[in-house]
Amino acid sequence: MNWINWIIENREWIFGGVGITIIVGLIRFFIKKPEDIWKEKNINKNINKVTVNNIVNKQGNEKIERPEHKMTSDEIKKIINILFIDDDVNFKIIKILQKSGWNNTKIKKDIKSLDDKNIQEAHICFVDIQGVAKDLFKDEGLGLAGALKNKYPNKKIIVYSGQTTGDRFHESLRKVDATLRKDAEPYQFENLVEKLSENIF
Repeated sequence: MNWINWIIENREWIFGGVGITIIVGLIRFFIKKPEDIWKEKNINKNINKVTVNNIVNKQGNEKIERPEHKMTSDEIKKIINILFIDDDVNFKIIKILQKSGWNNTKIKKDIKSLDDKNIQEAHICFVDIQGVAKDLFKDEGLGLAGALKNKYPNKKIIVYSGQTTGDRFHESLRKVDATLRKDAEPYQFENLVEKLSENIF
């Protein structure tokens, strides 16, 4: 009960101007306002935001919601979806990219529709010039690559081939984001993926 006696003895000072000011200051220091708590939550939410949502609009064009902070290469690798369309399902580059951390890399032997789920989910599409999309385009992979770029302008489309001859003036070659030889070194594939990913995010 000593503190009660102390309050009674010092009541004029405690309930005077200086005492009230000190008490109010201490209360404000130890008790947060609701709006301060709300601000902290929103700041933390933005700082921790590392995922990216892909929103597909009515035209099927992928819009990308960019994160609040610059993403690290490891964060990008976890988010980017890479699709290879190639009739050679044992193409060695897929496993090499996966081992390098590009976990969401897959290969599809062929597609029957531009609305294929794998295409819609992909950020980067590698299209082999020959042996794919025969039912859709007379120009096979070149026709497919051009159609994909028309329908999904925000996706990165790369054509590649093992053949050294072909139509070097095909319209699709001017539309796509890059071309590559199929026998290019693995680091060239990975380097291209890294550059295109930076442009996406």
